[in-house]
Amino acid sequence: ESPSIPVSSEPVSVALISEQESLQPGKPSWVAISMSIDGHWHAYWKNPGDAGMAPIITWNLPEGFKVSEVQWPTPTLFNLSSAVGLGYEGKVVFLAQITPPASFKSSSPVEISADMRWVVCSDSTCLPGDETIALTLPVSNDLPKMNESTKDFFAEARARIPKKHDL
Repeated sequence: ESPSIPVSSEPVSVALISEQESLQPGKPSWVAISMSIDGHWHAYWKNPGDAGMAPIITWNLPEGFKVSEVQWPTPTLFNLSSAVGLGYEGKVVFLAQITPPASFKSSSPVEISADMRWVVCSDSTCLPGDETIALTLPVSNDLPKMNESTKDFFAEARARIPKKHDL
């Protein structure tokens, strides 16, 4: 179970989740974008196949912060009438690393957010969606504590990321 599941009437809900309780200047830290998709709907992989559109993630980070390339979990193959698609059903988690600049100093927590756009399709129809997801974290020179409540969540997400040799 992910820590916060927003409730909405859309077939998709998204959340931004941190692996650590704080950020450390100059050190990368993992965050996850969790996408929960209702039954009968699916979202698309970065190479969606014959149809569909991959989710688009646009990060909004404090000045000087860097974000790694997003890690996409292994997709499933769909056959939709005559088209073949690659994507996800149920729950999908994208991982990325956020790194504050080494010189960063702030006494107040920083907000990390992402604008997310997607298309989900059922057998009969497709629906675009978008949402801005955000996370506020303190930045401290202390070694960050791991967020105990998200430990299993991140372990499971990592297990779904293809290893280089699987591709």
